[in-house]
Amino acid sequence: MRIGIAQNSYAFAELTDAESCGEHLQLVEAGLSLGLDGTFVYEHHLTSYLMSPAPLLTLAFLTGRHPTKFIGTSVLILPTHSIVRLAGQVSWLDNLSGGNLLLGLGAGRSGDEIRQLGKPDADGVEAKFARLKHMLTGQPTGPAAAVRPMPQFDLTERIFGAGTTGLSAGIPRMRAHSPTADSHGDVIIAPITLCHSDHEASEMAHRDSLADLELRSGYYGDGQTITPQSEQLIGSPSRLIDELRLLAAKQAPVAVGLEFAYGRRQPAAIAEMIALFCAEVLPFVDCLDRAT
Repeated sequence: MRIGIAQNSYAFAELTDAESCGEHLQLVEAGLSLGLDGTFVYEHHLTSYLMSPAPLLTLAFLTGRHPTKFIGTSVLILPTHSIVRLAGQVSWLDNLSGGNLLLGLGAGRSGDEIRQLGKPDADGVEAKFARLKHMLTGQPTGPAAAVRPMPQFDLTERIFGAGTTGLSAGIPRMRAHSPTADSHGDVIIAPITLCHSDHEASEMAHRDSLADLELRSGYYGDGQTITPQSEQLIGSPSRLIDELRLLAAKQAPVAVGLEFAYGRRQPAAIAEMIALFCAEVLPFVDCLDRAT
């Protein structure tokens, strides 16, 4: 069970955008250096909620610095991409990473974001996914040729539906879920709150969930709801070890992306949480993997 960071690149208070992005990259670098297995990066545009307009560029940077780690997109907003261009970019990135790419795709949830970015064609989300899959497997349909270079390994087995995907069940094979979902062999992406005591973690998670709701409401508009604590990983190191043991037994996820930067947490608090996780929780995960 590979565990990595799901990078939430929001703007930190009292820092410039450039300083905020630099802090987030340093936090990812710290987690990878301390033993985390990889990084998921979101795609969002035109907002301080998540400043991540070019996730494939971020992942290319990270795989160059950490070539043994997995890289993944928490979501790419499929309607806004040219499939021919996207197929070439993800295939090239997969080759650069040595076949370590996990590709999360979705329909996007911000109508304003999609309107401003525009759609390069009239195809629906499922039609675009079908074209992408055919190009990545050397079996193109219509006027598009097969992508070159081809992915190093079968990338279609490493694509997952993220969030509100707009894709029917089974398209693609894997999905992104919360820790409580009834699934097996998929991807888990969830907020994490780790403190020295369960009580402290519960209070922090509640406070940060309210901050996250405010951030999401400013981005997606009204109608957002608070993320239930049942869909988060919350507690002391011993509590999270138990949660991960259950998660591995029940869902056997391909990878887990942890949102250490959740709500409005500041860099020092995020760094402390990453260090605590890597020191007191991650060794258990490594032992669990060897046992299985």
